[in-house]
Amino acid sequence: MIAAFVLSLLVVSARAGDNIKVVKFMGADAPVRLGFTVIPGAEIGRMRDALNPVPFIAPLAELSAIPSVPQMASMEGQIGIPSPGVSLGAGAAHENIREALGGRIDAVEKIAQADPSGLGSAAEFGRLYAGQRGGGSFVSAPKQAESTELRLNGDGVFVVGRADAYDQEATRIVAKRKGQIDYSEATDVMDDAYAEGFARATIMKRASQGSDEIEDSHSAHIPMTLAWIDGIFKKGGKRIAVFTSRVYFHHAKNPQSEIAEGLRRVEHTIKDAAWLFRPNGKAEAKVGELDEVVLGFDTRGYKEIKDFVKTQEAKLNEAFPGRFRFVYLDEVAAVPKTIADMRKAVNELILEHKNDGLLDIIEGVIYSRYTGLLLELKTAEYYFDKGYKILQGGRELFDADGMYITELDVVVRSPQGVSYLIEAKSARVPLTRQDVLDGKILYKLDTYKKNRKRLEQSDILGGPLNVVFSVDVGVPPADVPVDGREEYVKRQRKLMTFLRAQEKELSKKYGFPVSFLFLYSVPGHDPVSPDEVSPPSPSKGSSRVDARRSRTWDDEPEEDWGRGRRRHGRR
Repeated sequence: MIAAFVLSLLVVSARAGDNIKVVKFMGADAPVRLGFTVIPGAEIGRMRDALNPVPFIAPLAELSAIPSVPQMASMEGQIGIPSPGVSLGAGAAHENIREALGGRIDAVEKIAQADPSGLGSAAEFGRLYAGQRGGGSFVSAPKQAESTELRLNGDGVFVVGRADAYDQEATRIVAKRKGQIDYSEATDVMDDAYAEGFARATIMKRASQGSDEIEDSHSAHIPMTLAWIDGIFKKGGKRIAVFTSRVYFHHAKNPQSEIAEGLRRVEHTIKDAAWLFRPNGKAEAKVGELDEVVLGFDTRGYKEIKDFVKTQEAKLNEAFPGRFRFVYLDEVAAVPKTIADMRKAVNELILEHKNDGLLDIIEGVIYSRYTGLLLELKTAEYYFDKGYKILQGGRELFDADGMYITELDVVVRSPQGVSYLIEAKSARVPLTRQDVLDGKILYKLDTYKKNRKRLEQSDILGGPLNVVFSVDVGVPPADVPVDGREEYVKRQRKLMTFLRAQEKELSKKYGFPVSFLFLYSVPGHDPVSPDEVSPPSPSKGSSRVDARRSRTWDDEPEEDWGRGRRRHGRR
């Protein structure tokens, strides 16, 4: 019945000649070959219309994720997927599935519009047939499916491409769980991203004024790090890179909390930048020789932070004469004071530069924040669907003096009454396993151990501390060749196995249970990995003949470059 229903969706009218394709779909037990007609420009709308009169049961998907906590004994009934043996009739379940399939048809339509060859839409049909979420078994949604048009999000800020896709997924989850999960604190994070996008694009724009040439290398990733170069330009015979940081801190009523956290973070940022952009360093290995590096800073109105950065500027110039030039946002542009003014300023930048590299900078920053947000939303949804009560979500914890301690991504209580502190961590960008452990795991565990008594109080856990890290290891980027996908999967599988092997030792070291849960935040993927010990494998049927590496893919062996325990990213 399922196959008949799906096949009925594939019957479309040809405008000009049939283009017969055979697509291999992977089912739960064995591959199935299904031949059907793929027609460039097919009228997908007719398929959506077919959803209404056809009664059906949902496709079943067999998942084998390994529970991360003892209470999660049964893995049946994954998010959005009915348990084996459960048929869905009329009513709410029928409506939910009709809505879900309607969304899938929308995705197919978007792919078909952007890719008239029909191959992308055929692949999406294959995933539907296999009972998979959009995005397939080893890649995220095809690159062609990403929006190329600007769209206003719920904050009234333009989003495009990946940021657009993630915003729509986040909006869908929040709407779906209205009245079930309070996501208000978790979703209140995007304005920092808009302000960072404004800072990075503005300093790049001002620094490169009067340049002889601006290279097409905006938002270039430095391999095996969490750093992106904003851009490179040539001026006065020099080749100059720009790398801007907006000093990050959690908003607090006590200004001293913001200053202290900002100082700690910006010190790490400057040390990392000096290491990455030194002569013959990681940045030059990626983009070639540089004559000068502009380090931009948004010190967010704090004189204490700006004075500290200036002292570091002097030290860096002493160590590397003529290599680094510091630029401060408030010295080159008027910085919007209110949230509304910042959103307006970002929109103006986006509209002005929608056809050049500055849009890439802004979109990249906003997209990056959405990835963390979506993982938090899906982590809470995962536990909610398991019968857990969501106690906290996105709460910022301060001490008695109003000083920031940590952020509580998700706090849950199991049906058996056991509470868990869940920390959502994205590990999608390839790093060394030790960097992931040092920068994303150990720092948090040190914080939890130091503040254990506070965390165990009734307004948070109300019981013994149990920690679960919800880690997103991601899926290979859609534009990466087959070889690159295989390397990504291999690297991330090693990371997952490595982290899983740390559970016993970390639990013993810190004195409370520590475990790992691996979820996906990519829109279109079921959050639960088909195999929690390894990410999805590349297609076995993909040809490796003439496969070439993408210029944007970072193929680098895992190694430690001597920075010791330097930490990455926000915490």
